[in-house]
Amino acid sequence: WALLAALGAADAGPVLPYLLVFLASSVAAVLPLTVGGLGARELTFLYGAKLFGLDPAVAVSVSVLFYVITAAVSLGGAFVRVEK
Repeated sequence: WALLAALGAADAGPVLPYLLVFLASSVAAVLPLTVGGLGARELTFLYGAKLFGLDPAVAVSVSVLFYVITAAVSLGGAFVRVEK
């Protein structure tokens, strides 16, 4: 919800379709098709946006921002782990 609010999409309509697409993208990301799920997650968001009539730009932006935030937090944790 926070990413949708930051992109201005939380007030544009129902959030539930984005959450359903996010759930499907999480399943697609764990399949061993791409490195870190990158690409599979974005395609799922793109096709899910078309299916639910959502803005594809916002949907893919949510996906990419989620990936960047997750990677940044993981990288920070890796540096803390290496220093110990």
